Amino acid sequence: MHFKRFTILALVVALSLIVAACGGGNDEEASGDEQNADLPMEPDISFTEIDRTGLEADTVVATYEGGEITGDQLASYLGFHGFVNPSVQVNEAESRQELLKFLILQETVADEVASTEWAEQKAEELWDEINSVYTEDQTEEAYEKLHTSEEEIKDHLVGYYLMESYFREQIDEDEALAFYEDIQEQITTASVRHILVATEEQQPDGSMEEIRTEEEAKQLADELYADLQEGADFAELAAEHTDDPGSKDNGGLYEDVAVGQWVPEFKQAALEQDIDEIGEPVKTDFGYHIIRVEDRTVTPFEEIEDNVYGQLANDKIYDYYSNTLPDKIEEINIQVEEADADDQSEDAQSEDE
Repeated sequence: MHFKRFTILALVVALSLIVAACGGGNDEEASGDEQNADLPMEPDISFTEIDRTGLEADTVVATYEGGEITGDQLASYLGFHGFVNPSVQVNEAESRQELLKFLILQETVADEVASTEWAEQKAEELWDEINSVYTEDQTEEAYEKLHTSEEEIKDHLVGYYLMESYFREQIDEDEALAFYEDIQEQITTASVRHILVATEEQQPDGSMEEIRTEEEAKQLADELYADLQEGADFAELAAEHTDDPGSKDNGGLYEDVAVGQWVPEFKQAALEQDIDEIGEPVKTDFGYHIIRVEDRTVTPFEEIEDNVYGQLANDKIYDYYSNTLPDKIEEINIQVEEADADDQSEDAQSEDE
């Protein structure tokens, strides 16, 4: 069990997958056969009923520096997580222990935030996303099984974002800009025209068969490069000679592609070649590529600033959870079941091996 499984980021991803599976929502304006064709099937979502044994208001399940968590507080928090991420095993002792630690983390920092405005706004936005996923019947089922309500869920969302706000406030502009520079590959798209001179070709049965030696491929690539330098039309030459079926019919062009998905040598050319420069043949595992970068766009910092600060805050949350929180926790009164503990021991032994 790892902390990152329980971050709100993971919960949003889970919700996004549900939305994708549903086809993005219902079209209430459609009607008749058209409506039946367009509407996705209702998502198959099942909520786990919370076992509240030992989670009474007068039961203290944890004490930490400056406070304590009672059973009913944990039950409410479990209901929240069970609502926003139905896959969380809210009745498993190990899951409860990890979620309890995360709740303690929130409680230790949330009161340090001066303003709640940002947290309340973000919580409302996420609540709207949740409402776009669940049907009314599913929401009512969740409230009943998880012993929660709209008000409680919103309160917990605000609590999370207050915690994130606390760690965001620790990030200065230099740190954010440095992170932005580090992720250039992930936020750069390029339109690239290329000719692939391959050494192998995939056969109908999936196997690879040599079609020319590496020396032959290099020689042909050099000849095509020379033709381009003398003014040959790149698109025509690509349509005639490239061994890349994915771009052959488009004159060798891949348009507005995230450069991070390409193999390292091709990616480097896409990132570093001057615009409209025809680079010398580049060798990859596929053969030799002649590349011309026709356009390259880096997402401006202003457009992803919120995401940058969010990722850095998440990193700081994880660091705090791993290195600071243990010293603040005085006692946890939820025991991991013996079977779970044995499984953990076996997992740890497997990792060591």
